[in-house]
Amino acid sequence: MKIKLILMLSLAFIGFNTEAQDIQPHNRSMSMGAHPGYYIDLEDAERKNVEKLWKDYLKEYSKKVKKKKKEYYTEEARIPIVNGSAELTVYSQLEEGRDLTTLYVWVDLGGGVFMNEEDHANQVDGFFQYLEEFYYIVKKDVIKRELEEQEKALEKLNKELKKLTDKNEDYHKEILKAQEKIRKAEEDIEKNLNEQNDKQVEIEKQKKMIEKIINKFNSVGKNS
Repeated sequence: MKIKLILMLSLAFIGFNTEAQDIQPHNRSMSMGAHPGYYIDLEDAERKNVEKLWKDYLKEYSKKVKKKKKEYYTEEARIPIVNGSAELTVYSQLEEGRDLTTLYVWVDLGGGVFMNEEDHANQVDGFFQYLEEFYYIVKKDVIKRELEEQEKALEKLNKELKKLTDKNEDYHKEILKAQEKIRKAEEDIEKNLNEQNDKQVEIEKQKKMIEKIINKFNSVGKNS
């Protein structure tokens, strides 16, 4: 089952690479005010799951990840494909919608300068790659959870089938018991009929005995 799971997830991941990731700019307000940033919709992903994955992902590139109210932010983060060896600060918020979770991100390149496509085209390209990699992580997690859910459903069905097969065996046992009772009853019927015949013979003998005694009684004194 594990090999099958790995194979299915690998094939699914290959399929992801053909998808175009819709990363869009925004100017949403955050703890530092309204600043340019980017967001990406993560389909079929629950907020709580995305939150854990995102926190772990951020930790790979920063010393600390902190949370203030509903906003995550990094300390001393270095994301080479975005800003080389220079430190930056990543701010992020998660918002759960219908069948998706939206990830909003702001990148402070330093000194309160927030990354934007107009002034930081190269950094934005690198950041898109950074977000796409996370997108694949989330998609794999979504599919893995879906697969686990379906496997649980299959396990439940197998258990239900086992109950049905066990019940079927019980029915067959009951039939065998009933058949044995019928066989025994048929033997008892045959024995009973034989006993009835024997008893009938005894009755006839007894009748003759009685008749003989009556005749004997009636003949008393007739010869004198």
